[in-house]
Amino acid sequence: MISFTEGVEVIKDALTSDYLRLIVTPLYKGYGTTIGNALRRVLLSSIEGSKIIGFRMSNLPHEFTYVNGIKEDGPRIALNIRNLVVNLIGDYSIENPKSYVIRKVGPGFVSGSDIVEGEIMVVNPEQVFLTMERDVEVEMELFLAKGVGYMPSQVSKEAFSYPLNSIALDSYFSPVVKVNYQVEPTRVGREIDYDKLTLEIWTNKAISPWDAFTRAISILKSHLNIMEKPIEKVKDEKLELISIQSLNLKKRVENILLREGLSSVDKITIMSRNDFIEIDGFGEKALEELEKKLHDIGMSLKEDINET
Repeated sequence: MISFTEGVEVIKDALTSDYLRLIVTPLYKGYGTTIGNALRRVLLSSIEGSKIIGFRMSNLPHEFTYVNGIKEDGPRIALNIRNLVVNLIGDYSIENPKSYVIRKVGPGFVSGSDIVEGEIMVVNPEQVFLTMERDVEVEMELFLAKGVGYMPSQVSKEAFSYPLNSIALDSYFSPVVKVNYQVEPTRVGREIDYDKLTLEIWTNKAISPWDAFTRAISILKSHLNIMEKPIEKVKDEKLELISIQSLNLKKRVENILLREGLSSVDKITIMSRNDFIEIDGFGEKALEELEKKLHDIGMSLKEDINET
């Protein structure tokens, strides 16, 4: 049996608050690309982050307008708010976002530094939202949530009932900004047919690049562990014909299920509530909606097994 790990070193070549360079060597021929590409895809798509998903501001009924005494118009304010980098502490999903209200009288600025809350860590407090050019009063309510990947504003509108005159924002949750990997040949004794993998990770400082790397490893391991214990079952062709789309779930819930490869009812009914709770971005409200839709067609999730 070939040992794929004997003699392999993982070297932290450089590490800062937003940059990590790792060297993994020696690897068997082809494994540098296999491992590097898998980690890059997971790092860019599957690491949970926090974002402002919407806001409400006095005298701003919709995004495409302006407020007297405010230098920036609606689109610029929305863009400035999207550029704030935050890290939420607590279980805040898009169905149950964190609300934070800023009240301020001009002249002056409203910026990330005006957010003083134990559950919200602001990475770039210098980020300006708007400029008050005279003595106007501004009340702004921010809605913050955790998520994975990209989320259009329409998805958050379907998941959360925003207050009147709120503006939902497109959100890219990933704290990983960029990932590069390079594979070079390396020598082991007289053998030259080995790979050296150099992996570089950049983050927005909301998460350490090393933490992002270890989370990506855990995500890959969890998926590989599932394949170690395949479930033997007799296919129910009737259930296979029932697609997820036919359940008429909210688009966000449907997208999460499809992302996990759960495209038909037969794949869902072999899973328990605990299995769904472990899926990133799949909260209690989404689970309740799924169970209701399954109940409507006479189906249910597998019962949880209580471990003692």
